[in-house]
Amino acid sequence: MPGYYAKTTNYYMEGNLFDTKNEKLVYSVQTKSFDPYTTDMLAHENGLLIVKDMIKKKIIEDKTSPAGD
Repeated sequence: MPGYYAKTTNYYMEGNLFDTKNEKLVYSVQTKSFDPYTTDMLAHENGLLIVKDMIKKKIIEDKTSPAGD
């Protein structure tokens, strides 16, 4: 019957950042996305969110603003 079943797609991303000098994990992230418009857009948007989170948690510096804000 049309409309009875819905097809959905879930994507999971996981990333880990290590300090290569001491081989310690410094940041870990997991994301879940539900029916993204495109996988390219999903990857780009998740990347931006992860970088913003890393800046907020002072894992990396914000090089886009003079004060690092």
